[in-house]
Amino acid sequence: MYTTLANTLKVADEHIRYDECAKKVIANISVAALILKTCTDEFAEFDAEYIADNCIGHVSIAESAAHQDHGRGLDGDERLECLNSESSSINEGTVHFDVKFRANLPKENGKSISLMINLEMQKKDNPGYAVATRGIYYSARMISEQYGTVFRESEYHKIQKAYSIWICPEPTKKRKNSIIKYCITEKELYGKSFTDYKDYDKMNVVIVNLGDMEGAIDNQALDFLGTLFSIKMSFEEKKEKLGSKYGIKMTKELERDLSEMCSLSFGIEEIGIRKGIEQGTLKTLLRLVEKGKITIVDAAETAGVGVDALLKKKEEYERSGE
Repeated sequence: MYTTLANTLKVADEHIRYDECAKKVIANISVAALILKTCTDEFAEFDAEYIADNCIGHVSIAESAAHQDHGRGLDGDERLECLNSESSSINEGTVHFDVKFRANLPKENGKSISLMINLEMQKKDNPGYAVATRGIYYSARMISEQYGTVFRESEYHKIQKAYSIWICPEPTKKRKNSIIKYCITEKELYGKSFTDYKDYDKMNVVIVNLGDMEGAIDNQALDFLGTLFSIKMSFEEKKEKLGSKYGIKMTKELERDLSEMCSLSFGIEEIGIRKGIEQGTLKTLLRLVEKGKITIVDAAETAGVGVDALLKKKEEYERSGE
């Protein structure tokens, strides 16, 4: 029987490796382009291939920090060309972005429009706080860190709009197969407003809650991302669908990362099943002890654990009401 500690360590290690692969996959230019096309208003009308070839700047999953309070400023700050995935500020602390990049819209009236894009992998949609709230904070940080690089003093008209897009592969049942957007809206409490929408449309949080990929899905974002992160589809199945339906160019790097991600997801699922069997076996043994069918010593020996460990597990079950 697998020991609980061995299972826990192996699952933790594979989750870390899976997360690393997932970040690399969504940082792929072709994948990021499709996310922009399906999750943002600004790029919806453009082909994903055009977005990939013309609109996406340096995609960063870097480790170095962008020290907001000590930047070189508008006289040549390197962050304008090479974005960091970490935002550090003496006053605001450090934020670790999964993926961050600048996307440039085709020129409008001879003027290029830039957007700040953050992509996040969020396995569960209920981590103890509202994902939307965290997304708002991330968007706010992407705006505040523009001070001294994109704008300074009262040049607020230069602020670039920020998108924080969250992909949740395993949401709760009620949220499955949904895409929710949070943005700033205007409400006229008294009188008429004459503020241009573009002047306050500066933050968007988009949460993509994937489903089980059972049956036809008529939403491109859910189908595309659901294919990428499905634990039921093999690598070959994903590769074929992503290429034929979405035109994803399977580079060596993407093929490697996607293949490893598939292997890890199947491994994590298998360990989870074994862990469930193990938990069920322990509960069965403890019930037999309660009924006087076997002794606690016999139960511990059958489970391959010490008596103290089995008693501790019994207390955990009782506290959780299981």
